[in-house]
Amino acid sequence: MTPEKALNLIDADRDGGSMHILGIILGILAAAGVWYFRAQGAARGIESAVDAAGHLKGAYNRRKFRNKVEGSVLSNVQDPAEAAAVFLVVLAKEKGTMTSHVESLVSALLSDRAGLQGMALEEAMSFANWVSDEVADGHDVVRKFLPIWRSKLGTAERADLIDMANIVALDGYGAIPQQTELIRRLADGLATAR
Repeated sequence: MTPEKALNLIDADRDGGSMHILGIILGILAAAGVWYFRAQGAARGIESAVDAAGHLKGAYNRRKFRNKVEGSVLSNVQDPAEAAAVFLVVLAKEKGTMTSHVESLVSALLSDRAGLQGMALEEAMSFANWVSDEVADGHDVVRKFLPIWRSKLGTAERADLIDMANIVALDGYGAIPQQTELIRRLADGLATAR
């Protein structure tokens, strides 16, 4: 290339001859950048929607599993005294956490009225505390144990169970509505012969 041709090219650039190409390239790059960031935003939106759906599915699966475990835990109880221990602990925990005073009261009632003594009483209370943490609703406990109590308890023993439930519920500040409802359901279920 001769020096004269080079000077002509430089003069052409000064006149804006090839500047339009540079402007087009910059415009294309800017448009690509804008579309890239818009696509990124859409991808984040889709990703968060998929994530939320995953969380909902996980919550549904956890609830389904909890109900399955709860049902299987209650299915293992066949002894009416053990069932009474579970029910009384669940009833006591309707007020929140069970205090040591209420736990002692439940143990004394089970010892005096249900005949649980020594190691059998300790095992029943430990099992009842564990099961009560696994159970989501006290009504499930009543529904599950009513057939056991109906078939294995006499009239006097049924009255004792209702009386023990009233004693546990009334301890402290008195029964709360959830406890009253559970006791009513227990009494209605035990009165009904099936």
